[in-house]
Amino acid sequence: MWQKILIWVKSMQFAKLMCALLTVSAIGLFVWGFFVPPLGVIDGSVLKAGGVLLGFAALWVIAHVAIELDRSSRVKAGKDGIEIEVKEEE
Repeated sequence: MWQKILIWVKSMQFAKLMCALLTVSAIGLFVWGFFVPPLGVIDGSVLKAGGVLLGFAALWVIAHVAIELDRSSRVKAGKDGIEIEVKEEE
């Protein structure tokens, strides 16, 4: 059971779901910021929280794209440093 959950977490579908969830949460914070006192002004803390959520969404997608590229035969990534080898398609 845990293996299936782990495989799903590593899949791109889960990355897309998390990205959408974090993006909608950030946009919801921005919209909600207009309706709390003082009206019509978004506080700096709300902007920071929204930016952090959008940053995590971007990092989540970047990490999963790197995992997918590592699984393909065209790209090889190393673990002992930054080592990326890209092969051309034949």
